[in-house]
Amino acid sequence: MNKNTVSHEYESADQILQRHSRFVNLVSKISSDLVMIGGECSGVCSGECSGVCSGECSGECSGVLKSECDNHCLDLAITGALSEIGEFAGADRAFVFRYDPRTAKTFITHQWCCSDVEPRNELFREFSFDEQLPWFSDQIRVFDVVNLSDTAKLPSSALSDKDHFNAQNIKSILAVPIKSRGNFTGFLGFDSIRKCRTWKKDDQSLLHFLSLTMSNHFEREIAEKALNEAVIILNRSKAVAWTWKNQPGWPVEFVTENVERLFGYSARDFISGTVQYANCIHKDDLERVFNEVSDFSNTTGTMEFNHSPYRIVTKTGNIKIVSDWTFIERDLNGNITHYKGIIEDITKRRRAEEALQRETRKLEKALKKIKTLSGMLPICSSCKKIRDDKGYWNQIETYIRRHSEAEFSHSICPECITKLYPDLDLELFSDK
Repeated sequence: MNKNTVSHEYESADQILQRHSRFVNLVSKISSDLVMIGGECSGVCSGECSGVCSGECSGECSGVLKSECDNHCLDLAITGALSEIGEFAGADRAFVFRYDPRTAKTFITHQWCCSDVEPRNELFREFSFDEQLPWFSDQIRVFDVVNLSDTAKLPSSALSDKDHFNAQNIKSILAVPIKSRGNFTGFLGFDSIRKCRTWKKDDQSLLHFLSLTMSNHFEREIAEKALNEAVIILNRSKAVAWTWKNQPGWPVEFVTENVERLFGYSARDFISGTVQYANCIHKDDLERVFNEVSDFSNTTGTMEFNHSPYRIVTKTGNIKIVSDWTFIERDLNGNITHYKGIIEDITKRRRAEEALQRETRKLEKALKKIKTLSGMLPICSSCKKIRDDKGYWNQIETYIRRHSEAEFSHSICPECITKLYPDLDLELFSDK
């Protein structure tokens, strides 16, 4: 082995070590930048997220501005990560494509290009991924990577893909899928437009690492969108969602914005502690509500419970009736930390029920006064008296008066007049 050969081998080994060191440092930096997003501003934005929550609100902005900051910082962090791994791999371009399963459309969300390469001009422009790149679409879904050192050598079954890559002047491409909850949601990768090249294993590892990290953020994004949608629905409904701390007075940790329509107090009034929830419960119902919470909380196995409806007093002094469904949240040791629940205004419904009950009682009372005659009546065939339930014989008019609302006006019929008063002139009693 001559000196030149040995020197060349040592240089190659040194380059490998340097590349590995850069790889490790790069992974650590990207991980740090992305993981910090979701806490306080990561600083990736360098203060560019102007107008975003500064923290002065102590969280009273309900996280809306904070979410905007997270999204802005995430976009910048992804673009920065693409730049760093693209330069590391010596790629001409690095990109992120998102796939929408509802429309089967794909679009670029992030890209990086080296200094002398033009960026793609279709940023955020949708295209039919499955139709324009059918072979690539199948490959990226089935395998963990698509590694093409020369797109001109694609098989005849990939004619449409070959035409697309040729039109984009893409000679080599390396791509990995992005999956969220097991579903294909996009892909990211490198391409080379100036020459064909063979991608290194480190290049693939970097893409897989970034794909996994982005997948976690996309899943959180999906969860946040679902949560925000639920909050929007709640805020437009009559139901108010709460989180109370298990402390005296039940201080409020979270409440939806529509609380103001029910209580007159804003969400900030409750969350800041300016208003204690217990102080809003009617003084005549507070002890009962407290006892219900205590009883349910101390019952083994109870995870949720419904309060009997109780009254609240609004900011303006109005009294309303609410329903309260609550579930219990415990820590790992089984200690109650919070109560979470839904409160709904049932004042109108309760008033209507009470009015119906009053009318029902009136009707029942009236029905009790109504006397009816029915069934077989034992009547004397001679004197025409009627025997009652106690065995006494009553004059017929007495019996009927007692068992109905009928009244009697006594008179005498012509037959009885003739029988009783034979000498009496009947014409005197004639109606004519």
